[in-house]
Amino acid sequence: MINSSGAAVDQGRILVVEDNHFERALLAASLKQKGYQVWEVCNGREALAFLAQNECDIVLLDLLMPEVDGYQVLNQINQDAALCRLPVIVVSAVNEVESAIRCISMGATDYLLKPLDPVLLQARLNTSLANKRLRDREQAYLKQIEDNHSQLQALIASSRDGLVMINQSGLVRVANAPAIQILHLSGLPEDWDGEHFAHILRSLHHHSPEAARALVAEIRRFAKGYASSSGEFEIGGRFIRWLNLPVMVTGTLIGRLFVLRDVTEERSLEKMREDLTGTLVHDLRSPLANIRTSLELLIAESSGFNAYQHELVDVARSCTTRMIDLVNAILDLSELESGQVPLKRQMTSLPNLGLETLLLQAPVAQEKSLSLQDELPDDLPLVSVDESLIRRVLQNLIGNAVKFTPSGGVIRLKMQAYPTNITVSISDNGPGIAPALRERLFQKFAAGRVEGRGNGLGLAFCRLVVEAHGGRIWAESEPGKGSIFYFSLPTGEI
Repeated sequence: MINSSGAAVDQGRILVVEDNHFERALLAASLKQKGYQVWEVCNGREALAFLAQNECDIVLLDLLMPEVDGYQVLNQINQDAALCRLPVIVVSAVNEVESAIRCISMGATDYLLKPLDPVLLQARLNTSLANKRLRDREQAYLKQIEDNHSQLQALIASSRDGLVMINQSGLVRVANAPAIQILHLSGLPEDWDGEHFAHILRSLHHHSPEAARALVAEIRRFAKGYASSSGEFEIGGRFIRWLNLPVMVTGTLIGRLFVLRDVTEERSLEKMREDLTGTLVHDLRSPLANIRTSLELLIAESSGFNAYQHELVDVARSCTTRMIDLVNAILDLSELESGQVPLKRQMTSLPNLGLETLLLQAPVAQEKSLSLQDELPDDLPLVSVDESLIRRVLQNLIGNAVKFTPSGGVIRLKMQAYPTNITVSISDNGPGIAPALRERLFQKFAAGRVEGRGNGLGLAFCRLVVEAHGGRIWAESEPGKGSIFYFSLPTGEI
């Protein structure tokens, strides 16, 4: 084949095996003219030697040759694992059905009679070459799959985390050795391949009902199509952090992956750190209170102070008060985290708490020319909450909105009832929250790392209080377009 520029197009690599010099040269010339890359050998021995050292796409093989004939070449190719898929078209003057059947049974792709019909030969070459390239791609894909599978298996086997993957039908497709150990399952990892996840849950229930309940809840979330989530459970005296991830292939969900990590040592170190912090902070409270009392007594006897001395004492008292507030906030958080704060639940009207909080914030908002608005339906159901703690949550969230919204802004408190909860939202048109901070907004001291955002304990307090009530808290924000903080609380008496 000749392309438009007159240059030969490389159609494929062909080995011509023919002992007749004239026929071999004629055939090779014809093939080269059509764009094929052609090698020529004159007997079977040279053909086998060539194939041992080189690659080609098709072999055109004469049958009747001295020393090693075409049948012997076919037999050697068929027995060689590296060559057995190589297309071989027999070109022979032997016009016998038995010969053709013998060659085909030995692995030949086709059997053509001499003299060769150029059109028929071209058709056979096209088909054989297309099939060869298709098989080559198939083999390449299979090898890539095998390599990827081997790498994945090595990664799974070497992971210190427990890995359990289930498909859409709930069948276990992967369960590595750490997962078997963490979940106290019997047998080897391969024993669980193909088992239904329910079998793991039944076995797990005997060792840790808490862990079984957590995973059952995740399976239900999985069935509803929820995204990734995480949590912790305890099993056999060990603390396990789990992560539930969707497994996607070309945009299609094919299952879920549970990652299990033993965080017992981390929890132990964290508890030691928190105990030390709690002790230090607690011991600070009394000296600070004494300092503030002393300053107040000093102020009461300050009739002889000049203006500068009054200013110094006021600054000292103000700083001491802020330090005491910080100490109290840290202690409150520690108590909430440890579960040592019993909730004094009572049936409460959230709209009433909201209006009280807006009323308290009204003077500060008025100074900044802020508009405080509310959408509080009169028919919202009562909720069973610790009124004092939820009031502090509202004060923190609305107070933050007032603090960060620029003059002339709008702050809106909205409450809405759903079948199982009431959702509260506080929106503003302030500067918004940077994405990097938004990800860790409700962690202790997270906001405190940003200039102008306080000590970073208020939102952590809100999260702990809301979660202690069985609710959840989250935020939506876009820099320059304001923020919306939400929290939801279950309705009814608990």
